[in-house]
Amino acid sequence: IVYIGVWRYYSAANRSQKRLDSVNRSPLASIITQTLSGLATIRAYNCIRLFDANHTKAVNSASRSNCSWRASQRWLLIRVDAMSCLMVVIVAIVACVVVHGGDTLEGRFDLLSVLLLAVTYTISIGQVMGFLVVILADVESSLNSAERCYEYAFDVPQERIVVYGNGPEEKPRPPQNWPQEGAVTFKDVCLRYAPDKPQVLK
Repeated sequence: IVYIGVWRYYSAANRSQKRLDSVNRSPLASIITQTLSGLATIRAYNCIRLFDANHTKAVNSASRSNCSWRASQRWLLIRVDAMSCLMVVIVAIVACVVVHGGDTLEGRFDLLSVLLLAVTYTISIGQVMGFLVVILADVESSLNSAERCYEYAFDVPQERIVVYGNGPEEKPRPPQNWPQEGAVTFKDVCLRYAPDKPQVLK
């Protein structure tokens, strides 16, 4: 019961920290990809310091979140090991009390073998329970990847689908021989990367 309580207490923070770690690692991978693919352009326009500063900022952000996540894992392992040690100590104390309270010397030795076996099993059970708690927490935090895939697939707003027809919300269908020329004209076009960001193309 104590192991389950520690796991529940830890899992809420673990999910959030793993999500933060994944979110902060994505810009780092993006910057590395951009730098490697545009290395000639970066050198030509002398933007090395700008990309170096962006890379350093992304590395620091990813390192902070990863360090926090690793520290929380250490917190869990210390608690699990402490509970395992406490179980062994309790069983050993009970064994000492039972052995010293026996009536005869032969009865004490018979009990001693059983109690030593109980101590050995208690050590094994503590290790298995600790391993189980760590694995459950790791599996739960790994499901964050599936959550992010679902978010990218279904929660990101998509572009409006153009419906051709004669209705008030529909666009007229282009002629069969469209395009007649090899030119594209933009009229009243504006572009922003996110709804809360300023326009980058006016």
